[in-house]
Amino acid sequence: MPLTPKDGGSHFEQDRVSSAERAYRALKDLILSNELPAGSQLLEQEAALRLGMSRTPVREAMIRLEQDGVVEIRPRHGMRVLPVSAADMREIYDVLTSLEATAAEMVARKGVTAEELQGLKDAVGEMEAALASDNLDGWAAADHRFHELLVKLAGNQRLQQIVTQLSEQAHRARMLTLRLRP
Repeated sequence: MPLTPKDGGSHFEQDRVSSAERAYRALKDLILSNELPAGSQLLEQEAALRLGMSRTPVREAMIRLEQDGVVEIRPRHGMRVLPVSAADMREIYDVLTSLEATAAEMVARKGVTAEELQGLKDAVGEMEAALASDNLDGWAAADHRFHELLVKLAGNQRLQQIVTQLSEQAHRARMLTLRLRP
């Protein structure tokens, strides 16, 4: 009788899923940090070598990034990192503004503890301090924490997932435009 995990899945599948997740996170980090800027091409094989893993999890990661709207997969050319246009940013911020307003309304209805409110206040304080010292990276990190905490406090997983996906799409362009501030 063959031995199988209690959950019925195979160890091979679990390893492949975790490798695909690692590949997804690594490629997404490269894109969000602009190490793979808009327009960059990356073949499956190149990505696999760079990440030190086989092509299968890399392919799965690329498919997931395409579903996120971050890359396009081109047969025999791997993936191409998509640019974020001004129209994309308008659409993203239109949706984010509505979703974050909904999150704020949900938080207000539900109520927050003093500790939860302090987390939001701390993020605002960090943003102010970062701007005062012209630390744009610090400001962006604190701003991200504020919005992430606000949506988390709403207590709606689906809302949180959608906002996270849109925020990641906007992050690349935001980091580039922060440098253009006077």
